[in-house]
Amino acid sequence: MAQTVRKIDYYYVSVSDKPGEASCILSYLQEAGVNLLGFSGFPEGARKAQLDFLPEDPAAFAKAARQAGLKLSKKKTGFLIQGEDSPGALAGLLAKLAQRRNMILGRALSQNGHDLQYDRLADHFRYNLDMDLVYNICCLDKTGEKK
Repeated sequence: MAQTVRKIDYYYVSVSDKPGEASCILSYLQEAGVNLLGFSGFPEGARKAQLDFLPEDPAAFAKAARQAGLKLSKKKTGFLIQGEDSPGALAGLLAKLAQRRNMILGRALSQNGHDLQYDRLADHFRYNLDMDLVYNICCLDKTGEKK
């Protein structure tokens, strides 16, 4: 399976950090017919948890969440990377992004859809990440070559 990168909308809620809270919410969303592309949950301070939802249909998710009485965050935007799971899969993608560090969106030589996806993701990372840190994590020098 090839890697795909797409822009997504996601939301989060803060809930009581008690057993079964996430399960209850997820069951309600399932009954409402909401499909999630991703979900995560983690402790947030004392007695609270943050639940992150990556809905396939943001409008249907928001409607179901309101009906469930959830107080959603404002819509957030991110990237969803999907592909075959293997050791180092994300490192390989970050290496490709590091090699494209100086590429400007729209100047890609190839019209290949994957190149355009990587370019868009590279633009996002270039403006929002410490690329020197990414290079170090990937064991690359600034030209994208292995150290």
